[in-house]
Amino acid sequence: MSCKFLVRNMLISIIMTTYNRPAALARVLDGLQRQTCYPDEVIVADDGSGDETRACIRRFQETGPFPLQHVWHADKGFRAAAIRNKAIARASGDYIISLDGDCIPERHFIADHRKLAETGFFYQGRQMLVSRARSAEFTIAHADTAWKKLKLLLSGQIGNGHHWPGCRFGRPGPRSAWMAS
Repeated sequence: MSCKFLVRNMLISIIMTTYNRPAALARVLDGLQRQTCYPDEVIVADDGSGDETRACIRRFQETGPFPLQHVWHADKGFRAAAIRNKAIARASGDYIISLDGDCIPERHFIADHRKLAETGFFYQGRQMLVSRARSAEFTIAHADTAWKKLKLLLSGQIGNGHHWPGCRFGRPGPRSAWMAS
């Protein structure tokens, strides 16, 4: 859903880097489609991937709830910064969120950015580290509730639990009031 009306009329662009990992890219794009608040556009900054990545992006362009652009350059070694800069130059958003092509966003990821955005400030996101054994099949649906996240943390399948304060666990007040605590 679009949520421009929630906080302010601010256009949000997601810049997502990728290189020859179409399965991971599909999970990240799926995570973006499951947001409580959609971005205004997503731009995939592709560091020279092949046809499988291009086909993955095309599938999401046809079915996605937001505009999806593909910015690509030839594979001449690791040049992620260069392709990210090209993607940023194409962005139309007032606010840019950089996302790696293997980081599945929590369902409030964009809404949290929208709430916390301030002129002149940088907001550092958070991550959940998924075990190597679990990462091949992991999707946002595996951790879309506080209970699921807690079960994964206690079983040792995820780590870095202090980086996912999106779970309330009984804390009072709106999420934005305690996100940085």
